[in-house]
Amino acid sequence: MEEELLKKFEQAIKISDEVLEFSKPLVKENVKAIDIAEKIENEIRRHGAKPAWPVNISMNEIAAHYAPEANDPLVFKTDDLVKVDFGVQIDGCTSDRAFTVCIGKTTHPLIEASMKAVDEAIKILKPGVKVFEISEVIENVVTEFGFNPIRNLSGHGIEQYN
Repeated sequence: MEEELLKKFEQAIKISDEVLEFSKPLVKENVKAIDIAEKIENEIRRHGAKPAWPVNISMNEIAAHYAPEANDPLVFKTDDLVKVDFGVQIDGCTSDRAFTVCIGKTTHPLIEASMKAVDEAIKILKPGVKVFEISEVIENVVTEFGFNPIRNLSGHGIEQYN
């Protein structure tokens, strides 16, 4: 049973890789957030999976978890910092993916800080490392770039149907 679950998680990851590449070019100036969310959810279904939650498209000062609703007027413009967060699930086995772009630019200091923080966190990952140790590395990198981490927005585990 455990091997079967692992295969479903791996399949969800593979699909999420493809959906991630599909999604990135969608986020551009004068496009509605709801249109992007619907296209991503349809792409997930096209691959035979289901969205794990409504696609979240957060912009600028909204750090996370904004899901556009039907007729949502949110349209992107130059210099908007946009984070797209989606999940792919197969029988409750989920892959959680996100990316951030700055409309009209190839990068942004917050994107650079986030990428470096992930790179540095990966360097210390090994069995037995405590979450607070990883968090400390991330916080140190982010503050070096002049940003402050959001204290009540943290990571989570991924388990079947949870």
